[in-house]
Amino acid sequence: MKNLKNYGLLVGILSILLTSCLGSYDYMIDEWYLKNAQIASFTLSNDSIVDLSTVVFTIDQINGKIFNQDSMPFGTVIKEKVLCNMTLEGYYYGVQIMPQATGDTINWTGSDSVDFSQPVILKVYAADGVTTKLYEAQLNVHQINPDSMVWSRHSTIAEGRIFEEMKTVEIADLYCVFARENGKVTLFTSSTSSTLEIWTETMLHRFPDNAILSSITEHNGKLFVIDSTGKLYMAADDWGGWNEVGNDDLTLKCILGKIQDSYKYHNSVLCFIADINDTLRFCTNHPDKGWTVGDEVPEIFPVTGFGSVCYEAMYYPHLVMASGRDRNGNLTNKAWSTMDGLTWVALTNENMTFKYSEGASIAHYDNLLFLIGGFDEEENTIDETFFSKDNGVTWKDTLFFPTDYNSRSYSTIIVDEDKYMLLFGGKETNNGNILNEVWRGRINRFGFKQD
Repeated sequence: MKNLKNYGLLVGILSILLTSCLGSYDYMIDEWYLKNAQIASFTLSNDSIVDLSTVVFTIDQINGKIFNQDSMPFGTVIKEKVLCNMTLEGYYYGVQIMPQATGDTINWTGSDSVDFSQPVILKVYAADGVTTKLYEAQLNVHQINPDSMVWSRHSTIAEGRIFEEMKTVEIADLYCVFARENGKVTLFTSSTSSTLEIWTETMLHRFPDNAILSSITEHNGKLFVIDSTGKLYMAADDWGGWNEVGNDDLTLKCILGKIQDSYKYHNSVLCFIADINDTLRFCTNHPDKGWTVGDEVPEIFPVTGFGSVCYEAMYYPHLVMASGRDRNGNLTNKAWSTMDGLTWVALTNENMTFKYSEGASIAHYDNLLFLIGGFDEEENTIDETFFSKDNGVTWKDTLFFPTDYNSRSYSTIIVDEDKYMLLFGGKETNNGNILNEVWRGRINRFGFKQD
């Protein structure tokens, strides 16, 4: 630090000489420079640490903090000492570096390697040799894997009750859970902005006794369900009151899902399979255009026990189905897709797909498709979770749930506005009761603070 002291002394003498010639105003300016101990820029570098030199540091002059707002990637290890590069705003007398990891005090020369595995204190001496400013410099590294997903058991729906069947839909800022108990269906609602700990029980009016709960679907602010005789019912405004909807004498077999308006597609429809003269055909219903009949349903197309999800990709809507049993009762292992509900295409082949199953749930999350749960041919619950990066063409299995999660099928999955994946209900055995609980999971990076 001796050379820096001499430099500071020389600067001080030079400043006095200059101010004696330039007058009092310039003396005030030089006086400010002599007392300026602020760091203007800060970087770290080490050839062995990938991308360290590109890290952008923020300097908080008020609180004396130096840090990188965008943390370095999870798994980055700072084992080696790094080169500390600084520029200061004015003349300076010297800088002391005090790494917390070692407890040393280093007089900075510009070529010192410093241990930044823990915060480092920087003490800057202004050119007057008296004025100082302290900074705490820290290199932030993500401590959790941003791409892993953390799940937890979040809440319970009507604890203590035993349900045989359940379906959950989101509508009008509510989660609506339709649960069958001792043959009778009851509605439980909870606000989408709540913790889902409080559920309001509502009696249903004119709800069909033989309704297929798995078919309940929200479309354009209304709820729809079909019964075992192929009739369609609708509830609007009051989810407790249901009325039969005319369906042009079509015998409806199932509701496949909905197709929403998108940037390039403005024909929101509800999609069905109907029996027309002993032939299964795809058909859709539009609030203004009524019913439209499409292609004949392929023999291997799932008609029960499937999962479906609607999402937008490349400005177009896609309704994708997976899992289930075909009309002959055979399990399927294909995914199917449509953009109009009238024509469907198979996405998968035998070598690049998921297991044969029924009761699997499908979700669109983080621009991926996830297939969760399902029962195999022996009615065992499938533990693996499958995902697709190419909208359902190819699938891979992945670790997904914690060890305290029991695999289940026939769950409802809803992704909320905070990018949590909510998993409602489900059952562990094909003949068992519904688990009246809600699990919640989110990819870690979606919880990182966005500046």
